[in-house]
Amino acid sequence: MKLLETLVQTQEFASLPTVAAKLLSMLEDDASDVRTIAKYVEQDVAIATKVVRVANSPVFGLRMPVSSISQAIMTIGLNRVTNIVLGVSIYSKFVYLQTLAGEYLRQFWTHSAVTATLSRALAKLLGQDFQELEFLTGLVHDMGKLAMLQIDPDRFRKLCDAIKGGTDELDAERQIFEATHAEAGEVIANYWKLPPQAQIAIKLHHEVELNDAELTPLLAVVRVADLLAEKHGYSSGEHFDGEITDTIHWQQLIRISKRALSLDEIESSIEPELASAHALIQALTSE
Repeated sequence: MKLLETLVQTQEFASLPTVAAKLLSMLEDDASDVRTIAKYVEQDVAIATKVVRVANSPVFGLRMPVSSISQAIMTIGLNRVTNIVLGVSIYSKFVYLQTLAGEYLRQFWTHSAVTATLSRALAKLLGQDFQELEFLTGLVHDMGKLAMLQIDPDRFRKLCDAIKGGTDELDAERQIFEATHAEAGEVIANYWKLPPQAQIAIKLHHEVELNDAELTPLLAVVRVADLLAEKHGYSSGEHFDGEITDTIHWQQLIRISKRALSLDEIESSIEPELASAHALIQALTSE
């Protein structure tokens, strides 16, 4: 069965983890206040603990550590905390796949964390306020790969072997799963009702020909962060051999930047961001 047909028919990815789904519904309810939201999230001790760890990680650079969801909301804002809850919940949803492909999963989440961290750094550098959506989108942009792993581990191993053998990642996915991870990711993001901007970025982050409506600032930021992660050795399978500055995504960054921007400047500031990404992974994986 084709990958996308399996996703639609089995509904395995149709629902977000309970805490994340309930949080999103609470945010749509005008009767919900910050105290009620914090109290609900804190009922799931495992999720709440990881959210506080992520909030305290160097990614957010807090001067004083927070010890509760309520404190986190007051310190870094509800939008950031919401996106951290979503990211942590999605990470937790896939932890069990460790038994199927432990080494790959470590590489996958490291790449995802680096992309999320660099997306956030780029947004700040560009003067773009995505309400922390760039962090969440960077963290889950490749989640279609996890759908492939869960649905058919044997085919997924063949996919990894084909990529290692030199076959282009997207070509290999089409040959083996009859869909790309970006296409699968869009289906899942739609199921989970992630913000439309995130859905677009997940669907189109490998496309090289886009119209102005499709090439959103969020997509450009996440894709450049994705390529920077690959360039610095944090890969989850893609092998990009071109120049980042030749991509349409880089050109979009130049257009939206509120200041002069150079790749050299970004490259020179990459090390602290990579350290933050490793701290983020530690916060996610610690029990």
